Amino acid sequence: MNSSRVEANVNKYYAFQFFLNFQLWWPIWIIYLTEERGLTLGQVTLIDVPFWLSIILLQVPAAALADRFGRKPTLIAASASFAIAVTAFGLATNFWLIMGSYLIWGVAFALLNGTESAFIYDSLKACGREHEYPRIYGRGWAIQMAAGVAGTLIGAPLASATSLPFPIVLSGGLAAMAVVAAVMFVEPDPSRYESLSANGEARPRLSYGQIIGDSMSIFRHRPNIRYGILFYGVISIGSIAPIFLFQPFLREHGFDVGEMGIWQTPMRVAGIVAALAAQQIIARFGERATPWVMSRERRFAGVEGMQSSWREAILAPPARADPMPLGCGCNTHAV
Repeated sequence: MNSSRVEANVNKYYAFQFFLNFQLWWPIWIIYLTEERGLTLGQVTLIDVPFWLSIILLQVPAAALADRFGRKPTLIAASASFAIAVTAFGLATNFWLIMGSYLIWGVAFALLNGTESAFIYDSLKACGREHEYPRIYGRGWAIQMAAGVAGTLIGAPLASATSLPFPIVLSGGLAAMAVVAAVMFVEPDPSRYESLSANGEARPRLSYGQIIGDSMSIFRHRPNIRYGILFYGVISIGSIAPIFLFQPFLREHGFDVGEMGIWQTPMRVAGIVAALAAQQIIARFGERATPWVMSRERRFAGVEGMQSSWREAILAPPARADPMPLGCGCNTHAV
């Protein structure tokens, strides 16, 4: 494998993250549901239940697909599902169609979670640059947040000038650009997914069921993996309410649709700063103490970027190389 081709995955990964997160619906999606589609806040909450359940239930099976068939095809499927879900969300005209788009969205997130970080780590390792993983991943997260800021600032005025569904449907087209970036990825180690070795001999491979079984065994028997994932889930759920209620809060206080983006931008800017500083924060406080800092400072929006980088550092530290399946819902290298 040409290392320069694999090394090019880094810039493609940045483009992938940008287009997947340059979403114009960020500042208006709740008021779109309540004012354009007539849903109550209770109904908006209700459709979130199958969304999160689909992510939880599909996390291990989806990640096992990446172990069995490759990171690249899984990322193509994830970004394609995301683009379809966003487009369907913007075109849906009733509660059940909206719920259907949410379920597709859940599939996309399940396919994406862990796979993108494993892919970039494997790419760096193939080039002998795995020690750069925290920096590269932190930069990727900062790009995600920067794309979110751009989408937040542009989406609200665009919705005000056109309609609430228009920026959402347009975002589906932007997400499709992430599919293009994923198609251009180069699988770092394609031989691991082939059934025959270079000399034509059969290569022993785990079945899909075996990968899931091994992943569940890792989850049960490695406490740092188990509690790291559970902690990340709990702290993520804790962040939902402020995000969920912020747009209705602004509308209740008389802010126009076009102003939604301006007032939601500071939290995203703080997230960029935290993501860029994540490696230094983890180095200073350590992997064990960083979660305590995150939980103490959860009231600050900037912890979002630090949260993601901590998850990748604790679940997939590039300095260690004890291999395990991605199917556990994290990366390919164990703590």
